[in-house]
Amino acid sequence: TAFAKTEQLGLADKFHNAVRLGTSPIVRALFDFDGGMDMVRELDDITFSEWFTQLGGARGSLDRMWDPIAYALGFIDCDHISARAMLTIFMLFAIRTEASVLRMLDGSPQTG
Repeated sequence: TAFAKTEQLGLADKFHNAVRLGTSPIVRALFDFDGGMDMVRELDDITFSEWFTQLGGARGSLDRMWDPIAYALGFIDCDHISARAMLTIFMLFAIRTEASVLRMLDGSPQTG
């Protein structure tokens, strides 16, 4: 996946991202969309940063990867956006498109 291949994160951050995303409502939504959405709806009162760090997600991952993703989607930073908003978008990406295609994780586009 794009998260595993990006050079923006070290091995420890990649591991913690995998654990956090693997325990997220996104995984449930792959098999039970309505159940995953019910879980996400309950996360409107905490920020994405709070949700991400609850089970071991690292601040470095938020700074180097998640904040830039939020900005690219036209959102505010992860300390101010609700977990519900970010996870809803990622759930829709996972369900409706090829989830591993996050080209921005490859770094800046090459010109030439």
